[in-house]
Amino acid sequence: MQRNHFLCSYWECNLCAFDQLVLDMSRSDVIDYLYESISAVLRSAKISYIKWDFNRSLSNVFSGGLPADRQGEVAHRFVLGSYRLMERLRDSFPDVMIEGCSGGGGRFDPVFGSYPAIQLHFRKKC
Repeated sequence: MQRNHFLCSYWECNLCAFDQLVLDMSRSDVIDYLYESISAVLRSAKISYIKWDFNRSLSNVFSGGLPADRQGEVAHRFVLGSYRLMERLRDSFPDVMIEGCSGGGGRFDPVFGSYPAIQLHFRKKC
């Protein structure tokens, strides 16, 4: 991964909280990388369960993948990229249960929970 594959703030591309950077899931190349990496792990062993924590809230995010006049699209594209990744994983690994958690990030996402084989927890902190 390169520096421009992470979300950044307007003034700095090291937007770090909890010692974490956030991958720019508004970018199709990042989604492809994540899909290939996760798929390789899932194919390497008998894995039937993934806990997918979305406990990182986002603010002041900008993408190196969009021009300045389209930065207002980043948050929406990030969510759509997340959905695309979940759909690809679900379609390729239908027997793997993916538990999604967004409680720590303070989000409720009924779309994420609507995917078959994906269980959503939003009332408790995971």
